[in-house]
Amino acid sequence: MPNGDDKGDLRGLAGRVQGWKRVRLKAGTRTEPRTHGAEQFMMVVEGHGVLMLESCVVELLPGVVVHFEPGVVCEARFDTDAVVYTAGDEG
Repeated sequence: MPNGDDKGDLRGLAGRVQGWKRVRLKAGTRTEPRTHGAEQFMMVVEGHGVLMLESCVVELLPGVVVHFEPGVVCEARFDTDAVVYTAGDEG
């Protein structure tokens, strides 16, 4: 049974996500391809870059939120100084 009313449906997400962390990145930062062992989220607050996933490429701009399923290979490049928030259980 959904929660909410006729204007919104509130449902819980499967998985465990722990506290948010702020990460500041310098222009030109590039991560190595990696996988996350558990569910992860990333929210872009400042800056611009590109996230390469197995199935697509995501432009990273302020306001973009990305959800990573466990085991998905990802790699990021930041073209400008950036601030992102991440959340997830690395276990």
